[in-house]
Amino acid sequence: MGVRFHAKNSNPLTTPRTWVFEEADSTLKPNNAQLVRIVISKVKNSVRLLEALRSVAVVQGDPDWNCISWVRAALEAVWRDPKALGTGLKDWESVKMCALDYVQKKKDQHRFDGKAPPGRFDVYKAATYDALQRREIVE
Repeated sequence: MGVRFHAKNSNPLTTPRTWVFEEADSTLKPNNAQLVRIVISKVKNSVRLLEALRSVAVVQGDPDWNCISWVRAALEAVWRDPKALGTGLKDWESVKMCALDYVQKKKDQHRFDGKAPPGRFDVYKAATYDALQRREIVE
């Protein structure tokens, strides 16, 4: 189990979008909202980390703002607190490119579309990449 922090559209059918912050216990298994996991840092102080994540604003009324905007703001909030995280990636472009590259690799391997050979992937585990060690943990 883990905790998922994110901004989500409370009702995708409404216009304009209404965004809400969600903090919820979550299984670490793959699902429609979580296809991969990427380790980007070591946690130094979990209380400080939680405070930083909970402080990130959810923006309303900006058609260009979305859940990825929230993730970027959340990481920037955490990075501003030198006591929250230890060793790890410390800039948005590095995190974004790492995530995009890893997801593309998994797409190319047919991790998500069911076209991979049977038994190729453990469907009960989310594909996981450790950016600190630069290696895949769960294929």
